[in-house]
Amino acid sequence: MTRRRTHSTLAHEIAHDYWRHRCTQEGSERRAWSCAAQMLIHPVYYARAEHLDPSAGAIALELAVTDEVVHAYQQLLATGARLIG
Repeated sequence: MTRRRTHSTLAHEIAHDYWRHRCTQEGSERRAWSCAAQMLIHPVYYARAEHLDPSAGAIALELAVTDEVVHAYQQLLATGARLIG
């Protein structure tokens, strides 16, 4: 497993534990990825990475996270969620 996959997955699983998710809870995956995104992505670094190349894959590589984390972060931005950082 790559370092970025390990960090992203660990943050995702920590979020599940924090929210005490059960496998059958609707929306738990989305919430866990959103939480992981906020743990791993700082808004300034995201903006810088997006300026270099706006594709999710390039941003993920630049920030050393997975595409899932970037997509979750982009969804938070699109919905106007209040971000940590």
